[in-house]
Amino acid sequence: MFYAGLDLGKRHSYVAVVDERGRIVRQGRAESSPEGLLWALSGLGPGLKLALEATRAWEWAYDLLSDQGLAVTLVHPAVSRAIASARPGKRPAGRPHPGPDMRADLVARAYVAHKETRALRELLRYRAFLVGLERAVKNRIHALLDRLPVRPPMATPFSRKGLGWLAGLRLPEPYGAELAGLLRLLSALRQELALVAGRVREVARRDERALLLTTVPGLGYYLALLVLAEIGDVSRFPSARHLASYAGLVPSTYASGGVVRHGAITKGGSRFLRWALVEAAIHAVRRPGPLQEFYRRLLVGKGAQKARVAVARKLAKAIFWMLKTGRSYREVEPYLAPQGQAGSRLYMA
Repeated sequence: MFYAGLDLGKRHSYVAVVDERGRIVRQGRAESSPEGLLWALSGLGPGLKLALEATRAWEWAYDLLSDQGLAVTLVHPAVSRAIASARPGKRPAGRPHPGPDMRADLVARAYVAHKETRALRELLRYRAFLVGLERAVKNRIHALLDRLPVRPPMATPFSRKGLGWLAGLRLPEPYGAELAGLLRLLSALRQELALVAGRVREVARRDERALLLTTVPGLGYYLALLVLAEIGDVSRFPSARHLASYAGLVPSTYASGGVVRHGAITKGGSRFLRWALVEAAIHAVRRPGPLQEFYRRLLVGKGAQKARVAVARKLAKAIFWMLKTGRSYREVEPYLAPQGQAGSRLYMA
């Protein structure tokens, strides 16, 4: 039995292999390509156990090695560093230490989503990337007009009427050429966003879970799919609180000498999931119900931002139980009542 660790790099990767006694039998650099990785791990037998760190582009290596029949474990880098720092002995910086960790079952396993879920994430994050580019172009146009200065005669210069007004402006050079180029960029981005939005709607209409999540106030097709893609398999979370923690919506905790203090939210886990839940919370508090009451109660002492985050945390817990039980938001909403009211603890565990 051999245990291998793979430190995947952009051009070259580092491979270390040990036997059952922890003796190094192979180590060195390999080219970061399918051929290079397969060559570096050749001849070790089908019983090889491999630890792969979850770096920037781990997906192709994980799929390649898993398809070869190897037992691949995706390792959480942050937790692994914490385990390594608590273990006697030193590990070389940036090098895998698979022997003691794999044999003692001390590797911190990271969640590996299905290929379909990863493909959906890529589609949705591509849309988020395009929206960011569109926002940057709009901000550039605003800055350009402010420098001249030119004030739009309408509320927004990016409506149909506003775009016509922008196209008809006669600005001195180089501002005129820059504005024309920015308008071409904006038109191209909007065309691409329309295509991506069509694909998102098509996927959402075929997914019963996405249609279920659209019953949550503020979750349209895009945000519902984004929540699903970021959560993946909801059964991997033991409770609703674990899902809220994965979204980074729980307070940080400092404990020392019997003193426990809570601070700002951790912002760990998926930033896309956290953003989607906060966006949904903004809409959810506008309609009468338990969430609006909860928001108004916190608004006085905590302020709008903290109150929205607290609502987003409750939405995360509600979504957890919606996916677990198949119930709609309307069926779960009564259990979003503040703590102490009837039924509030059933779905908020």
